[in-house]
Amino acid sequence: MYWLIVLCILLFTPAVDAQEIVTIPPGDDVIISIQKGEPAPYDGQLFSVDTSIRWSFWLQQYKLRLKEDVEKERRDCKIKLDYKDKELTLRVTMHKEIERDLTERLKRSEKGRLEAEDAARNPSFWRSFEFGLITGVVISSVVAVLTAWGTNLI
Repeated sequence: MYWLIVLCILLFTPAVDAQEIVTIPPGDDVIISIQKGEPAPYDGQLFSVDTSIRWSFWLQQYKLRLKEDVEKERRDCKIKLDYKDKELTLRVTMHKEIERDLTERLKRSEKGRLEAEDAARNPSFWRSFEFGLITGVVISSVVAVLTAWGTNLI
């Protein structure tokens, strides 16, 4: 959502800069000095000298402030875009790293599963039932013979 707003600002900001200030209503400014008690030469508003000076300074400051505010907003937008670009780069890097790690884990898991299935289908000879039975009989016989010999029964 925010990127859409930033994109609109970036796209429409140059169009705003290209526009010139339009004078409404058109025409030249009329400034006439009059003295107190003298009739006004036209209808309209009459400003005191201090008010005119204040408004003039305000307009000049506004123009300067507008330029500074626009520049500040452009810098802020650039900083935000740079931050979002870096964040996106970090997220893509993190995603690739996680994907690589999960792929390696999956390969190890699959290899272990295949080895376990192979061991279950083709057990080693020492893990077979017959080998255990024969080993048990031989060891039992040896123990019985040694026990008999040890007790001098033979």
